[in-house]
Amino acid sequence: MLLPLPRDAAGVFELSLEGRVYGTLWTGVASVLALLDESDQHEWRFTDDNFHWQSAEFYRHSKGSGKIDLTISRIGGISPKSVGAGDDERVLGVLVRRIIIKQKQK
Repeated sequence: MLLPLPRDAAGVFELSLEGRVYGTLWTGVASVLALLDESDQHEWRFTDDNFHWQSAEFYRHSKGSGKIDLTISRIGGISPKSVGAGDDERVLGVLVRRIIIKQKQK
């Protein structure tokens, strides 16, 4: 997904995400990868299926397009059907409630 940043934004930023995963009862701790601008990778760990805040710092080298490219993927997602918890065959990843991006103090 493309997230907006001011066109003149450069420096250190903090990306905070409030989200949850499905299936930790069956899989244990869930790992979620966040890839920023196709180069800066962070791993977040969810210990249960509740909503949690996760964050990552990243550096924006120069003034860019005014957008940041964020890709989020869960490693080893499962479907409710695969664990006998319903008929839903979709492999569930991450449910995102909120994303906040703030520039750190210079």
